[in-house]
Amino acid sequence: MNDDPFLISKDGEVWACWLNGKPAVNLGSEQNFWVIAEKLFNELHPPEQSPAVVPNETKPAAPASPQSPAPPPPSIEREEARYDVTLIGRLYGVGGSREVTIFDLSTRGCRVQDYSSARQGAHVTVKIGTVGPIAGVIRWRRDDFVGIMFDHPLYPAVLDNIRREQSLR
Repeated sequence: MNDDPFLISKDGEVWACWLNGKPAVNLGSEQNFWVIAEKLFNELHPPEQSPAVVPNETKPAAPASPQSPAPPPPSIEREEARYDVTLIGRLYGVGGSREVTIFDLSTRGCRVQDYSSARQGAHVTVKIGTVGPIAGVIRWRRDDFVGIMFDHPLYPAVLDNIRREQSLR
C-alpha cells in the first residue's frame, strides 16, 4: 500500500508522492495535468454504446446553501462511517467536467450534488481541492444527488486532511 502514489498540487504544479520515502515526481502544471488525465480516463473508460438519447436541459450549478440541507442518500448498508462535510470539488466524466458540492465523505465514496445527467454506472473522477483525481463509479442517483464509490479507498490520513483543511463546515 505504501507503494501507491498520491497526488498533490502545490503552486500550480502537480506532484506524485509516496509514503515509503520515494522522492516526489513533478508531473507538470495543473492545467496540463488535467487535460492529460481526462484524455487517459476517456481512453480507459470509453462511453458505453447506447441508443441515442437527447439529454435533458442541464440546470446551472447552484451554490450550496447551508440553510437547505441535501436530501439523505438512499438507504444502503455501509461498512464505514461517513463524515458530514461540505466541500467544493470537481467531477470529471463523459459529459466533461463541472464544479460540484460534496456533502458526505468516507474512505470508500462520497455523496455529490450534481446537476448533470450522469447516470448510475457511469465512470467518473473526482477532485477535492488538491486531492485527486479519484476514480469511481456512480452507484445511485436521486434527483440532483449521486453516490460515488471510489475504485480505491482513500488513505485515512488523506480523508482526515480533506475533512480538516477543506470542509466548509
